[in-house]
Amino acid sequence: MKRIKTMKTEVLLVAANSLSDRSTESIKQKKHAHALPPLGTLYVATYLEKFGWNVCILDASKDLLSEDETINTIINKVDDNGFLGWTTWIITIEKIAKIARKISSLRPDIKQFIGGPHISAVPIKTMQKYGNIFKYGVVGEGELVTDILLK
Repeated sequence: MKRIKTMKTEVLLVAANSLSDRSTESIKQKKHAHALPPLGTLYVATYLEKFGWNVCILDASKDLLSEDETINTIINKVDDNGFLGWTTWIITIEKIAKIARKISSLRPDIKQFIGGPHISAVPIKTMQKYGNIFKYGVVGEGELVTDILLK
């Protein structure tokens, strides 16, 4: 599994930054941040690689990316007709939806899906509200179904 560099990828999994852009800039000025690795995202990426997918992870929280930086990274890194998977938490779903809408308008060829605790906790309500943005919602253990959904 590769961290984002200069290459394009067919599957990009994103752990979004839950901080506001203002808070992100404040932390950048202090030159330190603490972020735990997105383990669920890492598990899914490792599983997909075993099935031959070219997967990269974007940890926007660790990298302290603003919304615009996240969007620019994504639109430049995902292959044509590639996949973009979001790890959603209750505190990140609105921000992710906002970013995902912008990505859809800039790169409608990217197929977006969500997984994580938010969609697993309230799957029907989440897809009713955001189903126009996300092609799939992965509930529960994403490793077991994501490969099938991407085929």
